[in-house]
Amino acid sequence: MKLANKQAGRFGLDLKSWGLLMAAHMRVKLSDGQRMLSATALARIFHSQPCSADFQAGCISGWQTRGRRACSTRCRFGNWRYSRLGNLGYAGFARVRQISHEISGLAAPRWFGTNLCRAALLLAGSLIAGCSGLQNHQDNFEPQTIRFDATEIGRLPADFSTALTGGGGPISWVVREDSTAPGGGRVLVQESSDDTSYRFPMCIYDKTVARDVAVEVDYKAISGKVDQAGGIVLRYTPENYYIARANVLEDNVVLFKTVRGKRSKIEEVAVKVAPGQWHTLRFEARGKLLKVVFDGKAVIETSDRTFTNPGKVGLWTKADSFSAFTNLKIERVP
Repeated sequence: MKLANKQAGRFGLDLKSWGLLMAAHMRVKLSDGQRMLSATALARIFHSQPCSADFQAGCISGWQTRGRRACSTRCRFGNWRYSRLGNLGYAGFARVRQISHEISGLAAPRWFGTNLCRAALLLAGSLIAGCSGLQNHQDNFEPQTIRFDATEIGRLPADFSTALTGGGGPISWVVREDSTAPGGGRVLVQESSDDTSYRFPMCIYDKTVARDVAVEVDYKAISGKVDQAGGIVLRYTPENYYIARANVLEDNVVLFKTVRGKRSKIEEVAVKVAPGQWHTLRFEARGKLLKVVFDGKAVIETSDRTFTNPGKVGLWTKADSFSAFTNLKIERVP
């Protein structure tokens, strides 16, 4: 919020007016694949502190502005997308252009087009940077170990939500009793049996949004004809995230990234993954550095710059994998 206050003061505006200017003059679509937030809703969220998880996810996954004074120009910058800029009328656009110019030092554009896209990018960036919940939220979470003993059998634990990349029918993440689990008690299980191959059910922990983080979990593959896999998701936003997973049928551990719903392999290592036994999987991310540890042994250490912003953490399976998880640990990575 400090940067937003500073920028607003520069132009003789209070913080509320700055937020309303941003919302009213740029009809922003923040989408997680299901929700659409209006400009009015965005203004309300902007004034809250810290920012909501939906706002963070929307900022990371993409912005789109549009309006009746439609420019055909599209401009892309990484994962940020801007198209059909307009909707302000000439006076409103002149004001946005003026502020953009003063913030960035860009030459004032003569016509609407690519420079205006660039100006919009800078305005959106100032809003995001001004929101303390997005850039610094990874410093706010507390290290914790999550067990599921307090959750009713057959229910999804509190503070978790489900997500699916790929096809197939409904997914089912529920708590079950398992006396074989480390420490005994209840475990979180993905038990839908849809055998669609390109299908990745996830259970996302909504209370932690982090960039530099380590997640560790005890995992057991119970059954599955197409696959018997289980894994950890880091820096999650809808359809964009890293995965570290172990697979019984392939006897390997693989690090993947999913970009706009398309999964690709980063690194693979052969490891014996025994069925019906509990294993410990750990996935760490610090800046561009990614590390995967399986049963106490580091098996993958590499770097990747695809996702550099904070995101949620969660658990992952594939296809008809009937997999169980417990002792979910979330820690800071120094």
